[in-house]
Amino acid sequence: MQRDSVDGVVWCASRDLSAEVVLNVHLVVGPEYAVFVDSGIAEMHDELVALIGRAGLDRSAVRLILNTHSHHDHIGCNGRLKGVLGCLVAAPQAYANWHSDFDNQYKEFANAHPDIIEDSPQQRRGILSTLDSPHHVDLHLTERSVVSLGAGVELSCLELPGHMSAEVGFLEHKTGVLLLGDVLSGTKWSFFHGYVNVPQYRETLARLSHIIRSGAVSEVHAGHYPVLSPPGCEEVLGAIGRLMDDVEGEIISIVADQGSATRATIWACLCDNMGKARDFRALNVVNAHVEDLVDRRVLVEEGPERFCRA
Repeated sequence: MQRDSVDGVVWCASRDLSAEVVLNVHLVVGPEYAVFVDSGIAEMHDELVALIGRAGLDRSAVRLILNTHSHHDHIGCNGRLKGVLGCLVAAPQAYANWHSDFDNQYKEFANAHPDIIEDSPQQRRGILSTLDSPHHVDLHLTERSVVSLGAGVELSCLELPGHMSAEVGFLEHKTGVLLLGDVLSGTKWSFFHGYVNVPQYRETLARLSHIIRSGAVSEVHAGHYPVLSPPGCEEVLGAIGRLMDDVEGEIISIVADQGSATRATIWACLCDNMGKARDFRALNVVNAHVEDLVDRRVLVEEGPERFCRA
């Protein structure tokens, strides 16, 4: 039986985005006020308002939405909640414009390479329909940010880049709950969940493993996973690292087998070889690994958009 909360402090609302992907939004409650960690998608508005009631709160008690990162399925209800609750929005500064300019978010996230993946109304609707209304980011989250809700309920912000170049998580000290967005990326889905910077992401995975092993964490609540024990989180971290190793090895093999290969060819072959969808998330993964391999001089760019072994 699923718990309503962790010690009356950490509450959760969940929505199935598809048959294989769940989305979790968390409410953290202290005696002085409460905060949402992410806001999910626009359609979750009623569920999130109901979650406030389940926690026994008045709407005015929710003062902040703390966004782990600025992807559409984590900020989708910000605008309406901000209007209804009168709360502020806090997020990493680097992507603050994604909150106020949804067209720019779509372009940078899903349509950065229209020469490789043709834009489509279906793809555009699939992303933009999850967002309610543009809004301003009131506060910028950094490693030094601390949110104290009273009586020892306190969220320390952790910078955890890689999935995006700016992403954060929060350790709640009273319960020991570690709250994460997409830093725990899906590994078993039919598509690549995506990441944009390989060395950053590997460093973040190592940092999370160190935090888990420190004993400070009782359990992990992430955006797209069920509640994880510390050992369960370690298993997920290991699976992500192995997937990254597999992707790197596959890209090197594709380039070696073909003598040289374009970015588009690497993307198509990687997806086919690993049984993943040919989509923009996969292309973001390819871009991250190719950039890393070029930086490490494993690959060289022999011409525009064409790569070979060094």
